[in-house]
Amino acid sequence: MRFILKKDTSLNFKATTLQSNYTIKNYPQVTKVDSVALILKNGDILQKSRAVYYILKKVKTLFLIRVLIFILPSFFSDLVYDLVAKTRYMIFGRYDSCPVLEDNLNSRIIE
Repeated sequence: MRFILKKDTSLNFKATTLQSNYTIKNYPQVTKVDSVALILKNGDILQKSRAVYYILKKVKTLFLIRVLIFILPSFFSDLVYDLVAKTRYMIFGRYDSCPVLEDNLNSRIIE
């Protein structure tokens, strides 16, 4: 989340957790799947690899990953998403507590 918010210089995105009061109250259906969920302005919900593709396209980063997600069938790119999600702590490391965001990013978090 921090990576995307930092790269999102056009301020396209705000973020919250699946466990937040906002999500539970307004989008309870996304709390049933433990993955990234992107809620578009029109109310459509993208999850897993489709959400990642949309986000990376908007922030114009990680072009190769975007191309792979685009050309691979959804079921396969979702399998890769699930694999990365299961091994993310081995790949990216784990924090003992939630890292503190810089002040300029705090305003983009929905509680």
